[in-house]
Amino acid sequence: MTDAAIKKRLGQYFSGKKVADLLVGLCSLTGREYVIDPMAGVGDMIVAAINAGVSTENASGIEIDPDAGEQCKTRIEPDNVYIGDAFSTEPYLALNRTAWDLVITNPPYVRYQSMSGFKKDGIRLKSAKETRQSLSRLVSKISHLDKDEKACFRRIIQTYSGLSDLAVPAWILCAALTQLDGRIAMVVPESWISRDYALSIKYLLLKFFDIEYIVEDLNSAWFPGVLVKTNLLVAKRVRYRKSLNEVENSGYKHIRLSANLIGNHSLIEKLTINEKKGYAALNNLLSTNQDISGDGFEIRNIRLDTFLLEMSTSQAYGNLLKKLEPHTKNEQKTSIPMELQEVISSSIVPTKLADLGAWGFQVGQGLRTGANKFFYTKLSKSVGDVDYLVTDKIFKGKTIPVAQKYSLPAFRYQNDAHGEITITKSMLSHRLLYVQEDFYDADGHLQNDKDAPLAKHIANAEKTPIESNGKLTRFQKLSAVKSNIRTTEAPDGLMRRWFMLPVLANRHTPELCVSRVNYKNARCCLIADEGIVVDANFSTLWTATRDKKQTYAMFALLNSTWAQSYMETIATIMGGGALKVEATHIRKLLLPLPTDELITTLSRLGKRLAEEPFLKSEKTLSEIDFTVAQSLLDDSDTNKICTALRAYLQSKINGRQR
Repeated sequence: MTDAAIKKRLGQYFSGKKVADLLVGLCSLTGREYVIDPMAGVGDMIVAAINAGVSTENASGIEIDPDAGEQCKTRIEPDNVYIGDAFSTEPYLALNRTAWDLVITNPPYVRYQSMSGFKKDGIRLKSAKETRQSLSRLVSKISHLDKDEKACFRRIIQTYSGLSDLAVPAWILCAALTQLDGRIAMVVPESWISRDYALSIKYLLLKFFDIEYIVEDLNSAWFPGVLVKTNLLVAKRVRYRKSLNEVENSGYKHIRLSANLIGNHSLIEKLTINEKKGYAALNNLLSTNQDISGDGFEIRNIRLDTFLLEMSTSQAYGNLLKKLEPHTKNEQKTSIPMELQEVISSSIVPTKLADLGAWGFQVGQGLRTGANKFFYTKLSKSVGDVDYLVTDKIFKGKTIPVAQKYSLPAFRYQNDAHGEITITKSMLSHRLLYVQEDFYDADGHLQNDKDAPLAKHIANAEKTPIESNGKLTRFQKLSAVKSNIRTTEAPDGLMRRWFMLPVLANRHTPELCVSRVNYKNARCCLIADEGIVVDANFSTLWTATRDKKQTYAMFALLNSTWAQSYMETIATIMGGGALKVEATHIRKLLLPLPTDELITTLSRLGKRLAEEPFLKSEKTLSEIDFTVAQSLLDDSDTNKICTALRAYLQSKINGRQR
């Protein structure tokens, strides 16, 4: 395994001097603090703290990778660097400390699935279960935590999602190590704000900390080559809140910094405020209690109760709270993001808001085949009921005749739409090989001799090597493909083979879809023809009734500036300025309450939008915007609100594309 592969497996993206200096600069250090980085890497954070005045004797690090740990030892006091697992008790026994004034780190953002069984070059990564158990044992031995605090930490450890990144237990560890009046300082991907599995961390923060700063990498420029937008978070440890009702109206500063502030020596070298530059300008910015914006920066003051309110709107949070505080009633509130409220200069009455479920829609993800190089082909021509399909280059691009019942039109990429938002079979060149049990009879012979070319292609695929996780294997042995196999016979005597995809569900043949990665607007596409399969590159929407009136109405609604702005506000900005819109984001959209009148109007506009060329749809989109805004705020200046929303949407798109 290459060094790069090992780094990816460990979630290693070292901070570098510029990021470390900025994070340390937010921590109000006096120089007397005890500082630790439990995922120290090569020591960037620790060195930045020492350069800011912390004594070398008071600065420690833990690193699981021996190579990185040895590099760290060359930069700071060697005896203060422990090479080993930060989730075990041994490092803290060696360092003779479990309470720190500053716990600062860039935790590994790596899924547990990629860690399982990893052991190489002196590194052994714990499984999800082992990490949870080790963390629980460690917390029980931290002396500055009292009985109630330990109990709270244990509940969080027991209930955080198994889908979490390794960063979630890393957060819990860092929080537990932070003593009263100390600070936690973390590098975090922006997705921690929107992902449901991060709710445990938000809960932990509100129970034990006051958030002070969230600093946003506006253009995803701080970690070149990493396709994730980054935030920095600094929070101060306060007395344990037995109830979230104790969250006061204190607030934190949300700061956005653009790429054009970066210089040769720092991320804010070109920041200028009141004739001050760089870190002097930053200190000036941090001292203000006003919302201000300038060349390349913006600062907004957010109240903690607003942070809590936005958490409480999530159904997942309600479920989590039942586990963490079973005696606390979570009154789920209906609230749009503060950023949108500021744009429309008004709060929307909750009774005017509804989620997608109220409109009759469900949200999921398109088809994930597990072996696209086999299952996806391209249409060369059609003759009668036979499609001539061009296979992947791994099969030398051979063309094979396939019965159309095994060849389904597929919407794979945004480019397939050719700039339109109405998707028809005629515009799609991709075809999905959808072979089912009837391909063979009970004795394993072809049901139809005309399928012999496809059978030959399948046999060839079984002998064709393909790379998976850095190793050569066969299609039929891919983990995501093996699950297609059914070894026990069905009542009809037919068996399922590796090349037989599961029966398509509604989410695979939806009525609407939104690309998961968007460089421009996150437009909603209408699947106009039945039988089109939508790939996992899209989040998909469908109704149980397949009611065209509902579909056209939702098509219009999701292409409104309201819905577009909402997605820009809550979805994840990736490196390079792309907006990642997952099903979880779409579920969180709050839309106008569906009424018969509104559905009828939006359906008419949605049908018109579907039938006209998208480049000529400006008038229709304006009517949709007016209808949606009027339904949300019927006592306001609707045209003014529409204008403000369009300006906001464009500013968000421009901001992430710089």
